[in-house]
Amino acid sequence: MRSLQEQLRTAWERAVEETVTPVIRRLTNKVDTKGLPKLTAITLEDCDAMRAAYSRCSQLLHSSSEALNVPLPAPGVIEAEITALSSWMANIRDRQAKILLAA
Repeated sequence: MRSLQEQLRTAWERAVEETVTPVIRRLTNKVDTKGLPKLTAITLEDCDAMRAAYSRCSQLLHSSSEALNVPLPAPGVIEAEITALSSWMANIRDRQAKILLAA
């Protein structure tokens, strides 16, 4: 379960990286200004949704005291998080593609 939760949080990090990759790439010194229009597809709501999901994933990942006896998340909770990530990325990719078509 811990591995799955770590992978889910890492997937959110990679999703964020993918959304800004048209301009900034991790571990490079180059800024590609031609990709800047694709960043305009990202809204404050997207940022809020990502931060909320990342926070939920972090809460699932960090263990609590055994005295609290916190149960493992139900499969439906994990499935909902995966669906949220998939939907978030699909929505942003779609909007970024439309911006490229309009350009």
